[in-house]
Amino acid sequence: MNKAVLILLTLLISNTVWAGAKVFVPVKTSQIKNELQVASTNINGIGDVKLTARKSGNQIIVHAQDASGKAIGKAETVVGLKETPIYVMSPNGLKKITIHWGSTKAND
Repeated sequence: MNKAVLILLTLLISNTVWAGAKVFVPVKTSQIKNELQVASTNINGIGDVKLTARKSGNQIIVHAQDASGKAIGKAETVVGLKETPIYVMSPNGLKKITIHWGSTKAND
C-alpha cells in the first residue's frame, strides 16, 4: 500500500476531528489578568461548553468544560495571538472550537 492509503486508513480508524465552531471574544489575550470565563457555546453532541482562560506568565491556558463541569479540553496559547484552537472530546470524536480574541462577529 502506498503512504496516502495508510494515512487515510489511520484517519478512518482513529478518532475523527469534526469541523468545529468559531467563538468570538471581545477580550484580547493581553487583557486577561487572572481567570476569566471567555465564552459559552453549544456544540453538537456535547451540549453547552464553557471556556475559561487564565494567564500564566506570557501564556494563556484555556480550559473547556461540559455542562456538568467535566473537563473536556485544554489549549495553551501565547499572549498576543488572535486565534486559539481548542479540541474538545465528544462521543463522536474530537470537535474543534476556534477562539477569535478581540473580535465580535460584526467585526469579521
